[in-house]
Amino acid sequence: MATVQALSTIVLEKTRDIAILKSMGFHARDVRLIFLFEGLIIGVIGSLFGLALGAGLMYALSQVQLKPPGVTDRVFLPIWWGAGQFALAAAFAMASCLLAAYLPARRAGRVHPVEILRGAA
Repeated sequence: MATVQALSTIVLEKTRDIAILKSMGFHARDVRLIFLFEGLIIGVIGSLFGLALGAGLMYALSQVQLKPPGVTDRVFLPIWWGAGQFALAAAFAMASCLLAAYLPARRAGRVHPVEILRGAA
């Protein structure tokens, strides 16, 4: 949800710039691609930070000791460090970020340059 809010704010702040781009000949598709690319960059950076944070939390959980009933020794909490779960987390983060970027990108593509440049915004 934070990505949608951030990108929506960027669209509102950049409305005049979007209008100038469109008046110079950029199509709505081009403007959408710019904002989707920005969402992709946010997704990559967020995924990298999220993977690092997730790995740190997984390490902290792997240090938790348990004493199951009927067992005399303490055992560590079993954590699976498979690459598949990291890839799944990164893919989900990227997909959700691109989906969150699509709505503001669509709104940016609908900007009418004449109305904005005349001061109607």
